[in-house]
Order: sequence, then structure tokens, then C-alpha cells
Amino acid sequence: MSRLVIVLLLITTLVGKSQTTDSLYVDGRIIIRLLPQSSLSLIPLDSANSNLIAVFNQFDVDSIAQPFFGLNDELDRTYRLFFNEWNNIDLFKTALENLGEFELVEKEPLMFPSSNPNDTHYSLQWYLDQINAPLAWDILESDNEVNLAIVDNAVMTNHEDLQSQIFINPNEQANLFDDDLNGYTNDYSGWDVADNDNDPNPPLSAGSGSPFVHGTHCAGIAGAETNNNTGIAGVAQHVKIIPIKCSPDDSNGAYLTNAYDGVFYATRIGADVVSMSFGGSSGVFITGQSIIDAAASAGIVLVAAAGNDNSSESFYPAAYENVIAVGATNENDQKASFSNYGSYIDVMAPGTGIYSCLSGNGTQYNYSSGTSMACPIVAGMAALILQERPDLTRDQVKQKILNSCENIDEENPNYIGSIGAGRVNLFNAIYEAINDTNWQGEQSPISLFPNVVKLDEKVRLISIYPIEQLEIYAINGKKIAESNLNQVYNHTISFHEYSDGVYLIRIKSNEEWYTEKIIKN
Repeated sequence: MSRLVIVLLLITTLVGKSQTTDSLYVDGRIIIRLLPQSSLSLIPLDSANSNLIAVFNQFDVDSIAQPFFGLNDELDRTYRLFFNEWNNIDLFKTALENLGEFELVEKEPLMFPSSNPNDTHYSLQWYLDQINAPLAWDILESDNEVNLAIVDNAVMTNHEDLQSQIFINPNEQANLFDDDLNGYTNDYSGWDVADNDNDPNPPLSAGSGSPFVHGTHCAGIAGAETNNNTGIAGVAQHVKIIPIKCSPDDSNGAYLTNAYDGVFYATRIGADVVSMSFGGSSGVFITGQSIIDAAASAGIVLVAAAGNDNSSESFYPAAYENVIAVGATNENDQKASFSNYGSYIDVMAPGTGIYSCLSGNGTQYNYSSGTSMACPIVAGMAALILQERPDLTRDQVKQKILNSCENIDEENPNYIGSIGAGRVNLFNAIYEAINDTNWQGEQSPISLFPNVVKLDEKVRLISIYPIEQLEIYAINGKKIAESNLNQVYNHTISFHEYSDGVYLIRIKSNEEWYTEKIIKN
């Protein structure tokens, strides 16, 4: 039987097995690559190598394929093993590595279509498509964790869609001591600044109809767990939520007595981003501004709701210096009827009919509207930008958010100059964050010419390193083409089927992504 037939039969056999063990990696498969100097034979299998055979028998290897043969030496030395001890894949990986025969041993990741999450209520989250979140998630290159503080009335930390996202203080233990000497005893998972204890949850008497749901709803918008077959998807994927409770248990949760204490605690505990869906129109609170300034000096990105009074009067803390002030829009990119506006507004974000988590029994969700909902969308954006670019300053993060906004003046002719830079676009922000790191300031290995295309003219793509993948995006972030280029050094792109406009070309080469701009006119 030929090698090709063997490979096809192996693949057919595997497809019949269901994915039951691991949500991230393919069950029963592992990839190996022989060392260049190895004399080991895998097809046919070298049955004289007793160490190899022992490992294969231990983990019940039943088939070997060479699926990437014929393009280059590295891929020719790459094999896929099919085995039956699915639950022991990490032990199998270690055993293979210890044989000393392989240049590479790795688990094979599952792929998901277009980054659209499998969360059961995702279809209700219209605002994620509005800000191009799925496209942004597609191009994420880093999984650095970012700490995002939700300074609010309370956050239900054991909600099914939040519990895995809650920040754990690595320097504090669950004991009677202040291990990290920060002044907060046992603050191993957030803090209640209103009641001065380590429980940031709503009081047990507060159900899903209580105002105490507010903080939980905001936390879900910013950072609910994504791709967990549960609930909703948060804007930020690798965020850790620091829950900070600012309303006392003996209140109804409709007001925050200790909001700035919450911002202060967020600064002490090491937040990267602070989301503040609260405020008032009573004027400047100098101590509040000082706390905001101290947080800003610590490098924290501060985001605040602009208020729901349909007024141009300054609303604080949104109107303070060093804060990103967020107004709200509806599904048509119009200013929400309730949203404040004015010269202090920095950006607008969706804020009507936003579906997210509720406190109560830990499995509840519902809609809410307000600049309170728009605020954590932008806070989640800031967290994702820092995930990609932890080297950025807070001012640089803010600038990337502003620079990436879509102009919505046409939809809001009565508010031109009063709705900031426009409505946020997560894809544009992440693209800009990634793009300006290409080659870390050195000359890009990718060349495209001409970069202004006319009529049926074609674009020539040349790379110093082999090109693996090509993607073409419209300027609004929509992917319009993609192809695998199989390690070529040059390629021709035809633009005759595309209308005039600006296009972004993303190229994967040497295991890095590079982005260039093409104009057709």
C-alpha cells in the first residue's frame, strides 16, 4: 500500500472519533519532528528501537502519518502520531521528548471558525460585531494577562461566566494576616472598600432584580469567559477581573459610598486598567482628582462612563484629566437618547440593549442600557491593547483607541464636536497595536509594489523569508480573502475584482505577521 493511501486511511479513521477530552487540543494526536541528524525510521517503523517501541506501546500508538511531505526538509521530518491514551497526552509528550530523537514534540491545537465564540448567548451581543470584536480576536498574537479592575457596587465572583476570570492576588494567602503588607488583610481576590472586608460580592439578600447587579453586568461586558459554551463573550479574552465593591451591604446598591476608595485600592493592588461605571454632576472633587492622578502616574488606564442625563454638563470622574470619557451609541451609531455629550467626551461605544451577566443565582443574564455599559467595552479594549503591547504607556493606549474610531458625524449631525473621536472599533485598535511592532522598528522583510494600484494592475509581493499565509482586509476590518502560500518567496496579488479604496494586506512569514497598506484608485 502506498504512503498516500496509508495517510488517507488514518485520517478517515480519526474523523470517526469524537472530541471528548480536551477543549483546546485534538484528542489522540500529537506532532513530532525528527532531528536533522536522526537515522530513526518511522514509516516503516524501526521496530529495533526498543525505547521508542516501549513508549509507543505505553501510550497505545496505533498509527503514524507523514501529512506534510514534499515542501521542505522540516516538513518532511514531521509526523503525526495517533494514540489511544488521550488523557495522558502530556505524559506522552514528555516521554517522546526524553527519547532525544525529536526536534519538536507538540500537541495539535483545535481550530475554531473565525473566532466567533461558542458562548450560548453570543448571538444576543450585537455590539461585538458593531465594534468588529471577532475580527480583532482573529489577529491577536499574545495571551499576556492584564488586570482590569471593576470599581462598582459589587461583582458576583462565582457567576458561571466570571469565576475563571477573577484575579487572584499571588502575594496574599487565605489566612488572618496581611501577607503582602498592602494594608488589606486577606485581599486574595478583590476587596470590599465599603465594608472593609475581603468579600466583593453583593449581599446574599440581593437578587437578580436588585441594583447590586450593576457591577456584575459591567464585569461580564469587559471580561466574561469566552469560548466556554456558556453565557456570553467578554470583550477582553485574557483579562483578570479585580472585583472592587464600593457599596455597603446594608444599602440597596443604588449608590456608591466609596468609589474613589475603590480606585485607590485598584492602584495599590496593581491594576492595569480601571473601569468606572459611576459618576455625578456635582462638580470637581479634588481628592477624587488626586486619586485619579495618582492612578494615572502609576501607568493605569482609567475609563469612565460619561453619564445618562442627555446633558453636556461635565460628569465626574469622566471629565477629569487622565480619564477616557465614554458616551453611548445605539445599533445605528446614533448617540443614545440618554447619553451625555460635550467637549470632554473622548469616544463613543455601544450602550443600548447590552446583554451581560447578572448577580443572583450565578447563571442569570439580561439586558441593560447606559453609558455604564459602554464604559467596560472600552476598558476591555484597553486591556486587549495592553495584552498585545504591554510596553505602551496609558497615553499611548488612549491614543490607539481614539485613532481607531469610526467617524459617526453623519449619523449624529446635531452632536458634531460633542461625541469625541467617534465610535470605537476594536479591530482597528488591535491592528494598529500589532502593526507598529512589526520588526520592532527595523525594516520589514516584506515588500509590496506598487502600493497604489490602478485598473487591472497587479501587486508584487516579495519577502526575505518564506511566505506562509496571506490575508486581505477592507479598511473597515472585514476579511475579504485569504490563502496559504506554501513557503513561497514571491507572489502576485490581483486587485481587479475589488472596488477602489484602501486595503490591508497581512502576511505571515518567519512565524511573524506583517501588515502593509494598498490603495486602489
